[in-house]
Amino acid sequence: MHVPLVLSALGAVASPLQMTKRTTVTTDLYNDLVYYFQYASSAYSESCANPNGNTLVEEFTDGATYTQGFIARDDTRQEIVVALRGSSSAGDFLTDAELLLDDYTSPGVTPPANVSAHSGFLNAWNSVAPGIISQVTTQLTSYPGYAIVTSGHSLGGSLSSLAAMSMKANFPNNAVRMYTYGQPRTGNDAYAYWVNDQFGDQAFRSTHTDDGSANQYLDRGVEYWQNPDPASAATTVVCAADGEDPTCSASIPSEGIDVAHTIVPLHAEAGYLTVTSASRKCHGGRDELRDFNISTLWEVKSETIQQTQDTKNQHTIENDMKDRASQARPKGVIA
Repeated sequence: MHVPLVLSALGAVASPLQMTKRTTVTTDLYNDLVYYFQYASSAYSESCANPNGNTLVEEFTDGATYTQGFIARDDTRQEIVVALRGSSSAGDFLTDAELLLDDYTSPGVTPPANVSAHSGFLNAWNSVAPGIISQVTTQLTSYPGYAIVTSGHSLGGSLSSLAAMSMKANFPNNAVRMYTYGQPRTGNDAYAYWVNDQFGDQAFRSTHTDDGSANQYLDRGVEYWQNPDPASAATTVVCAADGEDPTCSASIPSEGIDVAHTIVPLHAEAGYLTVTSASRKCHGGRDELRDFNISTLWEVKSETIQQTQDTKNQHTIENDMKDRASQARPKGVIA
């Protein structure tokens, strides 16, 4: 069943709130956010022989949905990493534009009642899910104690969220963590509360300054907001644990895809998309992703942005509130 993906207009009309003093992240956590971002960045490469200097298990691409990424194995950290590419092709932008919520279904996963997800993101994940689950199963047969980590930027961030839920359900005996960067909202309220219930502080959602893509609909996971630039542990703060904090990135009105989403650094030398192929230990990657996204992303993305705006115009805040009220919130979840 399709339901409209209602994008709340509240962010577009509210004035920015005064920044509340927040606890900054530790250096170790900041370094982890940077480390797992390298995987998300590597997913944009044409090929990546040694992601983060580790073993490449498999690269995957679905020709119908244009979903792409890779599976890597880190024998030092004892982790299997699933990295998913963000929007990089016309097919990806069509995926972004599928602004309907579908009932959540995915191989091996039994969700709670009323859970829905963005139909484009869900279809994209399900197109590669069986193969990824099979390959991770093979890896865990040889490395049974390894943890599973998912990572992605933008569209890849939403796919990382969906992938993590699948990994959690299909491999209940293994620790699972997710790292997302500039992730758009992936599902309805029930999905967000479900993710929080399953992952708690093991869902790491990194946002940057006024990145508008991360402020549409209810979100999940602990937000780590990097603001202002230049990026460092001292300018990256820990936000409220329930995933919605009006004093973090939500304090800035949402404008969808913007410059902060496409080029902003998570640390001084590396932006959401601007890590060089040499530092990623990949081959065939675009070292000039900053220029690519500023010149090309806006041109191709303009139709998607317009469709998003049209959706906002078609649905009122009352519809949004009605949808929210219809979702039963699990006990113990902070609203």
